[in-house]
Order: sequence, then structure tokens, then C-alpha cells
Amino acid sequence: MFLSDEKERTTTRYVNITTIATFFSSVTATTLQTSISMSQGSTLWNVVNLFWFISLVFSVSSGVSSLLGMTWHKSKMCVCMHSECGWTLTVLPSYDGTRPPVLIRWWFDKAPIVFLIISALTFIVGLNLFTYLSSQVRLYLTVYDAF
Repeated sequence: MFLSDEKERTTTRYVNITTIATFFSSVTATTLQTSISMSQGSTLWNVVNLFWFISLVFSVSSGVSSLLGMTWHKSKMCVCMHSECGWTLTVLPSYDGTRPPVLIRWWFDKAPIVFLIISALTFIVGLNLFTYLSSQVRLYLTVYDAF
């Protein structure tokens, strides 16, 4: 039971990250489209578009990395082996009996959330620049800067 609970929690984590990354990608793509149509070719508008494009790349990377991690975790082979005490469940880490390299394990475990955080940070920087460049109301700028 413990193994199935752990697999279910891991799968739920990856599905949640994929869902958030997909939603964030759509928001970023929409704001990038709006920003490109508003830009007059100035350097600062190009910087805003660059930050939002980087955010889009990292949010898509987060979703893809999360799906790859979920696929990798689900592909671990579970084999029932007979022992003297009865049937026991043994988890084989991979098909050839060896563990994947540390970098691959880190990529599948940590990269989706790291990419999502980088995506959010670059989006916030782009949003801050967009707010100042698009001549927003002064009160809105004050409230935005307060947070």
C-alpha cells in the first residue's frame, strides 16, 4: 500500500505542476501578444517582450519536464518476487537494475518547479516594466509598487 500511495502522491504533484505551467503559459502568451501589438519598437518594449518570452519558454519547459518526470516515475518496474515468506513487492529502479545518473534524477524531481519559479519571476519583471511603459494610472502604480 505504501508504494501505491507514494506513486499516487508523485503523480498528483507532477499533474499539478503541469496544470499550473500550462495555465501560466497561456497567460504569458496572451500578455506577450498584447505587448507586441502595443510596442512602438523602443528598447524598453523589447525588454518587456524579452522577459515575457523567457517566461513563456520556462513555463513550457516546466510543463514538459513535469510530464517527463511523471512518465519516468510511472515507468519504474514493479516485480513480484517469491520469497520464503510469501510474495513481496520489489521495485526495480530501472530496466537494467541501475539507478539513473544524479543529474537525470535531479532534472525529473526538481527542474519542473525551478523552471516554474524562474518563469514567474521573469513574468513579474516584465509585468512591472509593462505597467510603467503603458502609462497606467498613478494610483495603480502606487498600489502595484506597494506589493
